[in-house]
Amino acid sequence: MKRIYIIIIILLLLYNCNDKNFLKDLLDKNEYQKTFLIKKGDFSPDKDLKSYIDNFTGKELQFEFWYDNTGEYKIDSLNKNQLNKIYGFYESGGIEINSARFASRWDAEKKKVEIFCYVHNDKAKGTNNLHIRKHLCWLNVLEKAQSYIKIIKNDTCNYYEFNCNGNITRIQRTCKWGANESKGFCYPYFGGNVPAPHDLYVYIDNRTTN
Repeated sequence: MKRIYIIIIILLLLYNCNDKNFLKDLLDKNEYQKTFLIKKGDFSPDKDLKSYIDNFTGKELQFEFWYDNTGEYKIDSLNKNQLNKIYGFYESGGIEINSARFASRWDAEKKKVEIFCYVHNDKAKGTNNLHIRKHLCWLNVLEKAQSYIKIIKNDTCNYYEFNCNGNITRIQRTCKWGANESKGFCYPYFGGNVPAPHDLYVYIDNRTTN
């Protein structure tokens, strides 16, 4: 009888292995790793993000991220440079006031994913919000990016430090909060002006916050 149950379980597994969503769900059994699906025509993931932990305290967010082959896409030439937000955190005022994230775009000529630092600073010089995008590195499809975003603040400086596979850059931080204040997570977002041209998966493994 036990042998029959084992055979049934194996058959169910083999059947479900043809189902991408089943495989994605298996990957998500890792409590740290999350798979985000942005469906064709959407900007945001299909997951209920309210079910995730929404904040952390600390000065550093450490994580890995990567794309599978759905990270390759085609959009019109006017919007090919739009950036897709990957992951990061926001501080006082919210995402479009004070935040630091990684962002990306697919480069069809290089056949690589271009990675950027993406920062909103708190109404620099009292005018509009200062939005900064800065090239950081290139990734291949399925290549894991070991990354962190760190706040470095003392009497003489205040900036975000970005690291992606050893490529490091710093961007000014205007938020007056201390480095260890509570922060909220920023989850993946496609665009920009143009929604996802097909289903797109983003993988994030967030293991450490300091």
